[in-house]
Amino acid sequence: MISPIRQTGLHCPACGKRKLITVDTRPTAGGIRRRKKCNTCDFRFSTVETIAKMRKVR
Repeated sequence: MISPIRQTGLHCPACGKRKLITVDTRPTAGGIRRRKKCNTCDFRFSTVETIAKMRKVR
């Protein structure tokens, strides 16, 4: 199990608080899926982070 990581940029969809922890992280096709939990209301939800490709600037 991955240790919980405190997130500050997201809000809980249920209560709007920012006290979220990452419960699980898994790679998916084209990104990373993270399972999150709100410390205030115990609501759980998932996010999918996609990896953006960098363009070379000449």
